[in-house]
Amino acid sequence: MHKGAMFMDKEFSVSINLSNLSSSGLASGQYYISYDKSKMSYLGYSVGQNKPGADYSVSDNNGNLVILYIDNTAGEDTLKNG
Repeated sequence: MHKGAMFMDKEFSVSINLSNLSSSGLASGQYYISYDKSKMSYLGYSVGQNKPGADYSVSDNNGNLVILYIDNTAGEDTLKNG
């Protein structure tokens, strides 16, 4: 998943990679990212290539991003390392 942000009028993205997951993968998760709202602004997200069918949700709460991932394939295609 990539995060878009703006810092001093320059747009950049942050990639999030997971590691050390069990061999069965991850069926759901919630992650938090905090940033300084006086220096950056959150622009949005996109899901990387070759990711399983899932529901993703990102909400920005005053400089605190809450990222929610839920597998919607009934456990057949969980999120793996990467």
